[in-house]
Amino acid sequence: GARPSGLARSPFFPAQQFLRWLLRFRIRPVEGYVGALSVAGLGGLGVLAAHHGIGVTRTNAVECLVLFAFVAVTEFRPILVPRGDEEAAITPSAAFAVALLLVAGPVAAALALGIASVLADVAGHKAWWKVVFNAAQYGISLMACAGTLVIVAHTPFDEGLAHISAGNLPAVLAAGLSFSV
Repeated sequence: GARPSGLARSPFFPAQQFLRWLLRFRIRPVEGYVGALSVAGLGGLGVLAAHHGIGVTRTNAVECLVLFAFVAVTEFRPILVPRGDEEAAITPSAAFAVALLLVAGPVAAALALGIASVLADVAGHKAWWKVVFNAAQYGISLMACAGTLVIVAHTPFDEGLAHISAGNLPAVLAAGLSFSV
């Protein structure tokens, strides 16, 4: 249709029309948050993988496979901790994913943790949107972890650390902390 007179010259008219169309679906704020985070996390990983590859090479393949196995096993076998009348499940898989990031970069780590998370969540009969959200938030956390390494240790974003020494342990600690924030 025709544009209303007040919007005729607005460069934001297409965006305003899109927002009006989107609001017809009555998306709750939590659904918008989950959707936006899922698109950002999975989209960011897709762009990284397309531009930089997965990060697994002939020289680090064995380490990557071992760490991937630890990520998968620990995602499926959480540590149960009593909390009052309930039990909390803690999965140490994130620690192994960060180790994988140090070896091969964020894409390999996010793929390992994302795949393990999806399989564990599907096996646990979680809702599809929770499965997608969990994988996406792990991807965002691992990208933040890699970004911290770039800032603190001056490493390339798409690679792990060439070696771990006493000199870069503060960077490793900062990267690990940035994953959990």
